[in-house]
Amino acid sequence: MDDKEYQLKTLDQVFMSGAYPIVFKNNPKYDLGGNTPYIALSDVIDLNYIIRASKSYDDKSDQNKIIVKCSSLKEIVEDGWRLD
Repeated sequence: MDDKEYQLKTLDQVFMSGAYPIVFKNNPKYDLGGNTPYIALSDVIDLNYIIRASKSYDDKSDQNKIIVKCSSLKEIVEDGWRLD
């Protein structure tokens, strides 16, 4: 299993559990200014593939700045995002 397959399988499992926000490693395609990229728990529950950025590792609300909206988990992985 290559990295993208592993990332997609793991991301799918985490996303479908709907238990907590999903945190990513920084993606070099985006300038996050040291902020933490994540998908808010409310977005996970609503099946929205929206990656946001937070200045605080503890603040994972759905009110923070949107970095990118994707149409699927596969698009998230293909865009270069990796689970932290």
